[in-house]
Amino acid sequence: MPMSLPTHFFDGSLPIALVAGGAGFVGSHVCEALLGRSVKVICVDNWQTGLKENINHLLLNKNFLLLEEDVTDEIATRIKKIDYVFHLAGVESYLNGEDVSIESLESNSIGSRNLLDLAQKYKAKFLLASTIYIYSAKLSKDNTTSYFGATREDEGEFSHLEAKRFAEALVSEYGQKRNVDVRIVRLGDVYGPRMMISTNNILARLVKQAAYKEPLTVHGGEDIYIHPVFIDDVVEGIVKSLFIGGTRNAIIALTGPKTSLFSVAQAIKNLKPDELEVVFKNESFPKLGQVEESVLFTGRDTISWSQEIGPEEGLRRTLDWFTYHQKYLPKSYKPVEKSKDPTKDQKMGVLTSVGEWAKKVRTSPHLVTKEESRALKEDSFWEEKEQVSPKSQKKVNAKKNWVAPKVFLAAVVLLLGWFFAMPVFLFYLGLGQLHLFKNSISKGDTTSASRWANLAFYSFDSAQAGFNQWLVVPGLKNESVRYVNKSKTFSKLADVAISSSQGALASKTFMQGLLSSQGVNEYASKSLALELKKLGQKIGFLEADIEGNKVLLTAPLLRTKLIEESELKDIRESTLTFANLVEKSGSLFGVDKKKTYLVLLQDNSILRPGGGLLRSYALLSFEGGKLENIDVQDVAFADEQLKGQVDPPQTIKDYLGETSWFLKDSNWSPDFASSAERAAWFVNKELGTNIDGVIALDLEFIKSFIDYLGPVKLDGFEAIDSNNLFELAQNSNKDQSVQKSFPTSLLREILKVATELPGSNLTALTKTTISSLRERHLALWMKDQGLAQIMSEAGWDGAAKRPSCRGDFDCTIDYLQISEANLTQLGNPLKSYSLEIFPSNDTISHRLLISYDNKNADYKGFVRVLVPRLGKIAQAAAILPDQAKQEELQVEEGFESKKKSFSFILDIKAGDKKQIVLLWDTPLSENTSKVAGDSTFKGNNLVFFWQKQMGVLNDPVSLRINLPAGTQEISSFPRPLLTSEGSISYNTNLSRDLTTQVSWQKR
Repeated sequence: MPMSLPTHFFDGSLPIALVAGGAGFVGSHVCEALLGRSVKVICVDNWQTGLKENINHLLLNKNFLLLEEDVTDEIATRIKKIDYVFHLAGVESYLNGEDVSIESLESNSIGSRNLLDLAQKYKAKFLLASTIYIYSAKLSKDNTTSYFGATREDEGEFSHLEAKRFAEALVSEYGQKRNVDVRIVRLGDVYGPRMMISTNNILARLVKQAAYKEPLTVHGGEDIYIHPVFIDDVVEGIVKSLFIGGTRNAIIALTGPKTSLFSVAQAIKNLKPDELEVVFKNESFPKLGQVEESVLFTGRDTISWSQEIGPEEGLRRTLDWFTYHQKYLPKSYKPVEKSKDPTKDQKMGVLTSVGEWAKKVRTSPHLVTKEESRALKEDSFWEEKEQVSPKSQKKVNAKKNWVAPKVFLAAVVLLLGWFFAMPVFLFYLGLGQLHLFKNSISKGDTTSASRWANLAFYSFDSAQAGFNQWLVVPGLKNESVRYVNKSKTFSKLADVAISSSQGALASKTFMQGLLSSQGVNEYASKSLALELKKLGQKIGFLEADIEGNKVLLTAPLLRTKLIEESELKDIRESTLTFANLVEKSGSLFGVDKKKTYLVLLQDNSILRPGGGLLRSYALLSFEGGKLENIDVQDVAFADEQLKGQVDPPQTIKDYLGETSWFLKDSNWSPDFASSAERAAWFVNKELGTNIDGVIALDLEFIKSFIDYLGPVKLDGFEAIDSNNLFELAQNSNKDQSVQKSFPTSLLREILKVATELPGSNLTALTKTTISSLRERHLALWMKDQGLAQIMSEAGWDGAAKRPSCRGDFDCTIDYLQISEANLTQLGNPLKSYSLEIFPSNDTISHRLLISYDNKNADYKGFVRVLVPRLGKIAQAAAILPDQAKQEELQVEEGFESKKKSFSFILDIKAGDKKQIVLLWDTPLSENTSKVAGDSTFKGNNLVFFWQKQMGVLNDPVSLRINLPAGTQEISSFPRPLLTSEGSISYNTNLSRDLTTQVSWQKR
């Protein structure tokens, strides 16, 4: 007798999914994924092919309910609510190569109908798992005894395919004629942890042979082909197919590429070359028909799905799993026979582990709660009714006549309120949940962050369905479409949030290994890289959705955005860069060979071209994939050990008065990559240590670090916070007694805190790192060419850059960098910039005004203005605005980092202000990036790139581009704040590199 379901399971706001075949190989993984997304799961399985071992670990989850029944039985009457239906029943027999023909036909016919009826009743989304081999079914032409084939294997294989064809047809009909929200996913040859390897499936046979270290058998040579796909990729695709908008009525193929059985066997052998061998057998093996290439890619773009885990990695994970889970290795296997006696099926029922209810279920064939008992009593046909007099009955009838219209009116109002208000409520609920996600992830609480992100996803998904129903209301079509698109976009944002929390968790695992005695774990590295790539891909699709639908990440009644659209590109690029670095973590962290990195603390309160005065350094040693040692010293310690003399650049001789070059002045080049390479050279000469990379950080980076993590305490100094850091640094420059100890102690403490961070603070450190890299308060130079290329492409190496045109058209590229060296060691003056650009037919003219306000002692600086190589100075002057006085400015022309350099000495008295005016011209012939005359070239396009100096703060910038006479603007990026006829203007700051592109044409 079927058992009652606990009514409390259907309470609350969490969505509920029914997974038919949930204890099988694929089904159990889907159940796990849904629970991870804060979805309640009803797992339905009759143990025909499912295993209790697959879901035992889920029974203690209060959001998991096991229903031991067959999908061919009637289960809809006991389910109070359902949001998603996953029909995975009948999949396992195909994957396992089992002969359960009748059961497969029943599951895909009667079972499909039952589940579709359930989805129709509750307006739930429905997904059918099918197979890419569905067109390969073979039918007998002359008798029924071998209708699906002459062999047992053929009968099991092709009866399943015919069953799936019928199931797909039924799903299609329900979708078209009964308005059920359906989709079909067709699976390839799925493999991975928990796969049944005691079966006739050819891929399972190879895995079993590898697990037992038996010869890997390839039947019939190399002409058997399969389409292997790892379980994690399949689950990701299944979940996205049901949760992401736009998949209704879609058919989606989740499979790997066409692969020969021999290639798979060889890939397995390569994992254990000394233990395994490949052998060939000419005996026949059932082959499925060829799958057309187009079928393999059906619907993938709809859910932005691609195979992320290749056969080599997937097979390695699979074999590793069976190594650690010996109980899954088969000794013997016999499918459980389905009972033909209904009385024997009373053992089928509900298993759960939620409180006392689970205990009662195991001993009672039926359970009736107090609420159910009360409801039965109230509606009982046998209960004696109270006798009512005729007079009283008239009063009751009159009251009923009066109440009925009001009840009806109230019902109509409530219905309309639900129809219009519910989707709006769900939409704003999702926004609130995303805000809570943002707060949780910033605190490093990945568990809460994941929960809020999943709830937000469900809220937006439900809101989208509600807004879509507004289409039936006359006059609301446009509003319906607008809010459906907005809900879709925010649903994708929530999906990005889900991936962010998963990436944060993977990062935490990765860092724990790196900073522990265990070292970098290869599995953790690959998992993190995979999560980061998925996140980057999802952000890219979100950007495209925002651009395509013109949807902003804000909503009425909200004053702030969850995230600026401009930030998405930065996050995506940083995420993909980190993914590339993690993939090379073995090389980065010395898994095979010891790696030593030089960390430079640059005091940017005293500017130098490479970022700031070098005060202290550290050597970080990695070996065996883990951090082995940190050695922090004052720069003078290394310089004192230099043997001989190194001739310095002439400008160091002239302006610093040094006759020899040391590590402390190694960052003299405006190109940090050159400075870093020079610093590594000095350390090698002074200490005999080979340097594999240089990490330069300044006080602004440390300030941001302290902002997130709180004050740090140094012995002999007051507690350091973001408010007093620069003041203490400047004071230490004046006091000889602490000039060495302060920066060395500061760097030592910061590195100590960073390497002992709890996982909850990893998010804060990552955010500080990314923003500091963008704002040039942190730079990374690598000796390894592969790592160096990653850093260069991301712009993290501090090197001089050459920008490129946006889009496929010609453009003129203009460049500027202002590099300054503080020669006094007493503090930098305040400054701001004003630049005007005048492009013409053959020349770009410039007028630069630099305004200085010196609030410190007398200042002396060495300034270099870097422009394109053919730039020519036209005029230079120094102005004292308070005295209305102009002075001649001596400018020297030279070359630096493949750029033209205009250099001069700047002297400012204490308390004075000074302005520097520079005018120069650059011919267009040097700057044109493509050959002019291209048929796509419709006007003039200028890309201007202002590279920020390492260590400079957010100095104010005013930029004005004056278009040639008789022309008008076509476009500009980013959009200017100020426009007037013939010019565009930006008022901003130099917090990071400044890039703008302007296009114009004749009027």
